[in-house]
Amino acid sequence: MSETFKLRIVSNKGELYSNTVSYITLFTVDGELGIGPSHTSLISMTVNTDLRVEYREDHIESFYIDKGTLIVKNGDVTILTNELITSSDIVLSDQEDLVKTHSKEYSSSTTHKDFEYHRHEILKAESKIRVVK
Repeated sequence: MSETFKLRIVSNKGELYSNTVSYITLFTVDGELGIGPSHTSLISMTVNTDLRVEYREDHIESFYIDKGTLIVKNGDVTILTNELITSSDIVLSDQEDLVKTHSKEYSSSTTHKDFEYHRHEILKAESKIRVVK
């Protein structure tokens, strides 16, 4: 059994990331999911999430990915998404400000559409904060 697998992150514009990894963790519509070598095949919808990538050398890297599709097939993983952001491209204070602003707006929202919009923006910012921390 292999100790690693191929992780590819692809957008409609092409490949955003490709590497050999030992384990990944991310959130899907069904909750948090961890995937290691020889994981069973599956297809799932991802949410806006932090993606934690572990390499064989005990090195860990985190990214933010936009909602998309996760495909595990033949021991390899492909994530289809429109956006991948590295930790160095995220400004922590900006994301913390977004959480505060949207939390305030969320609490004073009066329509379902407004609630959902602000909740979505809070979750995106919190995911980006987890990438940086």
